[in-house]
Amino acid sequence: MFSYFSLYGFTPKFHLDEQALRLAFLQMQREWHPDFYGNDPEKQQLAISKTSLNNEAHKALSAYTTRIAYILKEMGLSGEGEKNTLPPDFLMEMLDLHDLIEEAVQGDAMAMEQAQEQLSALETDLLTELEAETQHLDSLSQPWLKTQLEPLQAKWQKFRYLNRLRKNLEGDVDI
Repeated sequence: MFSYFSLYGFTPKFHLDEQALRLAFLQMQREWHPDFYGNDPEKQQLAISKTSLNNEAHKALSAYTTRIAYILKEMGLSGEGEKNTLPPDFLMEMLDLHDLIEEAVQGDAMAMEQAQEQLSALETDLLTELEAETQHLDSLSQPWLKTQLEPLQAKWQKFRYLNRLRKNLEGDVDI
């Protein structure tokens, strides 16, 4: 299977050398810039395709959270048909937070402060859990098995849920 990691000659990892990624991205941009192939329409089309692929790959791999999303999607653990593995106790806790966010969005300053504090604490804890899980996965031999990534998938679903709550609190989306 082709991956964005192989485009740059990297082994799939959650924690990449971001400077090496940037250099590989820039090297490919220089090598395949469409302007260099203006006299050859076939090569120019190929260059456009390669540049587009390079941009997509860099976007997916350049940030820690987008790398997690990309790896889980490539392993079939995120995206269309994704099974919801959120535990009932988490969902109950989120219902309470959702109610608090609704009060905050309606203009309750105290609810806004409490929602901000609770959400920030949950996000910090979850990012710590994600970090520990991805460090562990990076220490395992490749290729990963789906079963090895399932604990990360569960944490990732929580992260995405909290992200939606954050956007709702900031007025970006309705839940």
